[in-house]
Amino acid sequence: KKSSSVRVTEDYFGYSVASERQYSIVGLPQSDLHGLNTTPSAGNGYAELFELTFSGIQFVQRIQPTTTSPSERFGFDVSMSGNYAAVSAPFHRLDQNDQNPLLYAGAVFIYENVNGTWQFSEKIVPNDRNLVTEFGYSIDMYGDYLVVGAPGDKTGLPGQPLLNYAGAVY
Repeated sequence: KKSSSVRVTEDYFGYSVASERQYSIVGLPQSDLHGLNTTPSAGNGYAELFELTFSGIQFVQRIQPTTTSPSERFGFDVSMSGNYAAVSAPFHRLDQNDQNPLLYAGAVFIYENVNGTWQFSEKIVPNDRNLVTEFGYSIDMYGDYLVVGAPGDKTGLPGQPLLNYAGAVY
């Protein structure tokens, strides 16, 4: 049994989990580790990495986005493949360049394991960002592929009508 090294009411440690070889990643999407919110259950989230060693399961590192805003839910879903970990923030507001806020547009953050340290690699947002797309509500990695769910997407494919919460997969 494991729990967060920084336990707080309503962090939701274990809301999302993934493993690859000896590593596991755990999402805490409700956490307010950054101190941006004053009420529980309104956090921007983070994720923790663990490694299975001969001495047991060891905490390795806490990861969080390079920029954050209240209630973005970083850690809502997590996935791992090879030396990479993906962490979603479906309520993230900022674009690829951390500008142009859109409510609940969403993003996925990629981290790479470099000699035992998980380093930020890239931030992924859809080319057709819109309000309430919730890009990153669900994610899965396999090899070099990342699949991202966006249940709030209303635009669909070219020529399709706009439909609220019709959803899309990227």
